[in-house]
Amino acid sequence: MKTAYDVYQYDEIRNLNIKLFTPDDGIVERYVIALHGFAGSMESWAISALAEHLTQYGTAVLAFNYAGHGNDTQDSLFSVECCKNDFRSMTEYAKNAYPAAQWTGVFATSFGGFLTLNLLDEIPDSVRIVLRAPAVNMPEVFARIVDSEGGGMSEYRQSGSVTLGYEHKLDVPYAFYQELLENDVFRQDFDREMLLIHGDCDDVVLPEDTRAFCTRNPKIIRKEIAGADHRFLESLGRVMEFAVPWLLQ
Repeated sequence: MKTAYDVYQYDEIRNLNIKLFTPDDGIVERYVIALHGFAGSMESWAISALAEHLTQYGTAVLAFNYAGHGNDTQDSLFSVECCKNDFRSMTEYAKNAYPAAQWTGVFATSFGGFLTLNLLDEIPDSVRIVLRAPAVNMPEVFARIVDSEGGGMSEYRQSGSVTLGYEHKLDVPYAFYQELLENDVFRQDFDREMLLIHGDCDDVVLPEDTRAFCTRNPKIIRKEIAGADHRFLESLGRVMEFAVPWLLQ
């Protein structure tokens, strides 16, 4: 597997940082776009593990950083709408980079799953989708994060922003939470087959939420991994067992 980095500028000021995983022989027949979670990055160990598998089958994996995530320095641009535009621009970049290849999959984690569900009408039916611990109830997920790491929702509302993240600290305006409410997907119906992978010990995206979501959306196949938390630290192999065959069909 080869890895490379690129920057794609769109909308005059937005510089999208991209990571490319490609087969050793350089022949790309298919590609999968990967989306990381909130406060994550394109350096996600799960994305790298997925690429290790898929690149053996002529499939490239393309990942990118949301504004203010990973090595991205455009913190002030971070919003749900900006993340949506990043995804749209990533699809344009992929078509230009691999004009002879077919877009065959999306691998989306947590907040990335929320974004994918919001953009589903723009993703061709032929594209296979894997949702890993998707934040199907993202407003509540984000509120729990703020309560545990950012001083609480009341303070967030009053101050107008909260600082979250790990290596890259991001100042998140209250308008972001309002966008989450406006784009909520929890009670929407999705008439599309997808694979949803979740751990039964996840305390960030609650298992009961994805169970309820899949009950309303019976075409979504839900695989629950016993003992796995939100990061699947001890269960990455199980995630790949489900995700790789699904994306290669």
